[in-house]
Amino acid sequence: MKRKLNHLFLLMMVISITTGMAQADFPADLENPKMFNQNKEEPHASLLPFDNAEGVIENDWEKSPYYQSLNGTWKFNWVRKPADRPKEFYKPEFTVKNWDNIPVPSNWELQGYGIPIYVNIPYEWTSDPQPPQIPHDYNPVGSYRRNFTVPEGWKDRQV
Repeated sequence: MKRKLNHLFLLMMVISITTGMAQADFPADLENPKMFNQNKEEPHASLLPFDNAEGVIENDWEKSPYYQSLNGTWKFNWVRKPADRPKEFYKPEFTVKNWDNIPVPSNWELQGYGIPIYVNIPYEWTSDPQPPQIPHDYNPVGSYRRNFTVPEGWKDRQV
């Protein structure tokens, strides 16, 4: 029997850079190129453990006892600029009941948030880019939240 452990999983997407954000109105880290690797796992091959050799040979991830899809409906909040983002939405007591629902995976522009932009050569959001400065007035931020249960059998495993 699985003991239910309610965990909060969050994902925050920032169009420019995803970083641990300070409490300032505009996060200075967004314009700091040295912050590129903060809160990022090292690159690695995709893999999923199985509990037997047959599962490895069959290679159907959904049949592994260590697989759980997080695809589905998530709570979602979109704002035009980083200064307007919900700064502490990761805390369990933060209510997201009035947030919209969005399918994951998806692209928020194709779900009606913001403007789809195709970037080929020029920066579409400015005629005079000045890296590492980025726009403060339009630089959308999407915040995602979803609750899920981690199976008891995953206890003490790297998840």
